[in-house]
Amino acid sequence: MTKTLCVGLLIAAVGCALALFAAPTAADLDIGVEWVNNYPDNPSCANLTKRDDCAMGMYNYFTSHGWTGRFHWGNNASWETDYKEQGFGNGADNNWIDRVDIAMHADHGNPWGVGFNYSHDDQFLHCNECRWGDDYDLEWIVLDACSCLRDEYKWDNWCPVFRKLHIICSFDTNAHDSGSRGEKFAQKLFNGWTVVQAWFYAAEHTEGSGTYAACMGAAASGKDTYYDHIHGKGSVASDPWPIGWWWWQNHNCN
Repeated sequence: MTKTLCVGLLIAAVGCALALFAAPTAADLDIGVEWVNNYPDNPSCANLTKRDDCAMGMYNYFTSHGWTGRFHWGNNASWETDYKEQGFGNGADNNWIDRVDIAMHADHGNPWGVGFNYSHDDQFLHCNECRWGDDYDLEWIVLDACSCLRDEYKWDNWCPVFRKLHIICSFDTNAHDSGSRGEKFAQKLFNGWTVVQAWFYAAEHTEGSGTYAACMGAAASGKDTYYDHIHGKGSVASDPWPIGWWWWQNHNCN
């Protein structure tokens, strides 16, 4: 299967939609999401049922409020290379994840990355293969997957990923397969909540005691990303590059 970028037309593909669009401009506000429910070719991962609902709930809310939907890929059409830096195998993040302002990947995960079913290049995206924000837009990404921002591994694993990226939202612990979390997150963002506040709210209202959500960001002098809102709904820090420091916070979803 070939993925194509153009404008205006959606073509049905395997478990997802093929988004055709023109090259983005600085004025665009855009979103892209990917998700995996089924793992017939990856027996190490149990099947899930609500990853599509989670990702598409966020995507549909954004697009219904004027943002441009750049892509939404699911199951075998969600590729590890969409997130991988150029130069690492067939990495093509410059064509996909780095082309949007905000993104979500809903899937299995662990402190070293996130899983996939289809081998393109392979079935696991390792954090050391990622350099996000350096090509075009990407400010914020949600990894709706277990334990990506686990406390004891966060600095070594994820600091190198930030290349003008502002914030990663994920979990410090295991999490559940919620279908409503993406939409809840989007609703609060459009109500003027910060990215951190909105993520913790969405996690708290879809998880329970013992689950800890987490956010991690890069910052620099005069560029405090912790207080970022989405574009048009409040303050947004300038891209934190060169990076002065990283921050991390977790939240008990009780």
